[in-house]
Amino acid sequence: MDAVRKATKGYTLITTMLVMIILFVIGIAGAMLVYYGNMTSAAMINYQKAYYNADYGLQQVAYNAMNNVCNCQNNGCGMYQPNLPTGGTVQVITQSDTSNRTCFIEATGTGQTGGEVIKAIAISTGASNWAALGMLNGTLSVGGSAAINGCDYVDQCEAAGILQGSNLTINVNQKNLYTCQNNKNPQNPQGVVGSPTEKQTTSTDVTQLITQFNSFSDLQNYIQNQVANYTNQYKQCYCGDNATASGSSITCDSTPLPSSCTSYYIGGTLTVDSYTFGNNQVVYANNIDINGNNLNIQGGLLYVFGTLTIGNTTNGNTTIGSSSSPTTLIAQNANIDIGGKASINGLLMINNLSDFSIGDTSVSGALYVNNASNGIDLSGNTSINFNYAILQTITSAFPKLFIPINCYSQGPQQVMLNAVTIY
Repeated sequence: MDAVRKATKGYTLITTMLVMIILFVIGIAGAMLVYYGNMTSAAMINYQKAYYNADYGLQQVAYNAMNNVCNCQNNGCGMYQPNLPTGGTVQVITQSDTSNRTCFIEATGTGQTGGEVIKAIAISTGASNWAALGMLNGTLSVGGSAAINGCDYVDQCEAAGILQGSNLTINVNQKNLYTCQNNKNPQNPQGVVGSPTEKQTTSTDVTQLITQFNSFSDLQNYIQNQVANYTNQYKQCYCGDNATASGSSITCDSTPLPSSCTSYYIGGTLTVDSYTFGNNQVVYANNIDINGNNLNIQGGLLYVFGTLTIGNTTNGNTTIGSSSSPTTLIAQNANIDIGGKASINGLLMINNLSDFSIGDTSVSGALYVNNASNGIDLSGNTSINFNYAILQTITSAFPKLFIPINCYSQGPQQVMLNAVTIY
């Protein structure tokens, strides 16, 4: 009996010890789970801080590069910021291509207790040079009910009202300057409106602002070579004399040219009446004369290596370009004198502008001028309105000529959608 009792006590002791050991192991395991759980949570929090620090640096530098606050080349837009409010640091390096059109940005963010996240993005640095009016030299006056408007509320795209060179003098009442956000009359703006209203540029040629070229001569040579190569192959698209674009055909010395030509070369003066060009068609002419009433001109890119003349073209019913088929007019020299009210939908790009009197005409798209020898005086109900959809149609039709439009004003989030997390 005693032996049984002793054996029972022994089993009880062993069982108790095993239970205690199991409880001890469970306790240690629980403590380790809590410990490693806390470490994992801390690591996740630290990673999130590193991620947001890298994102912060990327957004700041992207904004500066796209708005010409700094030069992206050779780390010109780089930054290092320690002791961020979130804890940790961010370091950003930048580099651009040889033409400084594209900027590569890499941001390295660290957390409060170490660790890092690297984010990168490539952006277009020329996009911010789109505006309602780009003008480098001369004088500009805005009065009456006239407007230069860089706000496209339909497409939620904001641009500068005036992109000005160092030799441009602007005369406008300071009370008539509004940003897109505080514009008191979005449906019928007056004065200069944009975000910003006025913006300085150090460029010496407007082609540097919105095209892939550095000068008007470079742009002209490119277009001339492209058109010449085409018309040498298709002789029926070449006219060495004066021509008329009217009705359904371009007529050269009484001989109609094919309407299917991608490019036309006109050695003399092209007189344009009502005519519809293809959106991708290019006309290279010595001179172009647009003069008449009730004209309806659609589409095309018309390059004038002599003089573009637009005179007395309206009695209130003339349209040059439309929202779906805008017209691009690029000219070495131009005289524009519209006596009534017309509608111009497209892009006007002029090297030397000697006269610009457009009455109550509205320009939707953009106007770029290198030199205005007699200045530009806008009054009455004249308006020059930045229009994203129209310019997007043009830049898409001629991607080798124009820099794409980037509506950065819609917010940094839109740009950051293209950012890549490398590590």
